[in-house]
Amino acid sequence: MMKKKKMTFRPQPKLIAFRSEPLKAYTRTKHCLRCGSPPPSMAHHESFGLKSLKGTSKKIPDNFVMPLCIGCHDIRGRNLVEFWEGFHDCFLDNAYSAVLYAVLACMINTAEFLSLNKGKKI
Repeated sequence: MMKKKKMTFRPQPKLIAFRSEPLKAYTRTKHCLRCGSPPPSMAHHESFGLKSLKGTSKKIPDNFVMPLCIGCHDIRGRNLVEFWEGFHDCFLDNAYSAVLYAVLACMINTAEFLSLNKGKKI
């Protein structure tokens, strides 16, 4: 007879959210990601539907911040479908493409900020 192995569970590392006030300030100097209106913008934290980013007493990390004007930020708070379908770029044919575009824009914004501040404490 084969012996059953005892199951052991490894504790998962605690996720620490990335926080950076300078990144949020830099994001506010960008054009609105949705309609293209000129700065200043609001630094909106978007979870992109990732359940692990939300929860009790958890804030979305600052690397998921996107520039939105006040009008687009209000639309985002009221109607999620209208928000994603209203992106200004003609190559975005549906809301799914708009979400992918926004994820890439957040990643590029963070990478651009980090490269400008190389060697500085952020």
